[in-house]
Amino acid sequence: MNLEHRIERLERANGRLRRVVALLVVLSVSWPLLSAISARTTRDDVVRIAGPDGSEVRLEHRAGEGLGLFLVGKTGEIRGRLALVGEQPRLEIGGPKDKANVAVETTDKGAAIGIRQGDAWRVRHEVMGGVPRSSLFDGAEVERVRIGIFKDEPVVTLRDGEGKDRAWMVVERGPHASVAVRGSGRSEVALHARANDPCGIGLRSANGKMKVGIVGDDAYGQMFVYGPDEMSRVVTEAREGRQVIEVVDSKNRKRAILGVEDDRARTVLQDRSGAVFEDRSEGPSEAVRKDGETDAPPTGSGSAERKDG
Repeated sequence: MNLEHRIERLERANGRLRRVVALLVVLSVSWPLLSAISARTTRDDVVRIAGPDGSEVRLEHRAGEGLGLFLVGKTGEIRGRLALVGEQPRLEIGGPKDKANVAVETTDKGAAIGIRQGDAWRVRHEVMGGVPRSSLFDGAEVERVRIGIFKDEPVVTLRDGEGKDRAWMVVERGPHASVAVRGSGRSEVALHARANDPCGIGLRSANGKMKVGIVGDDAYGQMFVYGPDEMSRVVTEAREGRQVIEVVDSKNRKRAILGVEDDRARTVLQDRSGAVFEDRSEGPSEAVRKDGETDAPPTGSGSAERKDG
């Protein structure tokens, strides 16, 4: 065997030796770690690192929670967790069981951060679908207060123990605002303030029908008191040169007018056809129209009869 063949055999032997040495190095490094893991883990655990006081850091997979990193106190309670639930990461940091803890989570629609008590939210701030919202929950996990931005308009909502809206406030685009307070049924008191429009107050009954409405601006004020059908009503109006009370029936017909117009007292009664059958008005004789909007000539007794023909 010549020198060239011997050198070739030595190189092959050295190559096998290097591979064996590399394998031994890998085993020497990994074996203590594998031994530590197998000695300290349960069926579902991946890695557990224990501190001298009994607290632990665990990397494990839990049913319903997915893969997570858990900080466990010396009493065995989880004090913090960073878990991957499905494809969504979730972070919780808190105190003992049933105490408040801080939670951060994400979904396909957005993210939320808040405070939980046990598994129930008590305070939650979120941005879902691009809409920011903050909520406060009671001990029964019912959302009682909600503050949000909807279509760039801030909205504050107060709810009862059943989760029904009972009061809310909206600031609309521009200098407009609305406040409403609702009873257990559909009864409601609503206030509206709008720029360049009348401000108003509305009262609805338990069946949701309008009962009283008050509107006004710099030029006038009006109050409406409605009957059961929301059509019959008594209208009180005050503006420059006109302060009157009008009675409107269920067919939306003006039946009576009482007040002062242009510094003249007026009392006008109309029948179902709109014809004036009595007019006790102060002022000069003028033609009487069917709608009763002009003064009728006074008589000696202060009344005027409309005569046909």
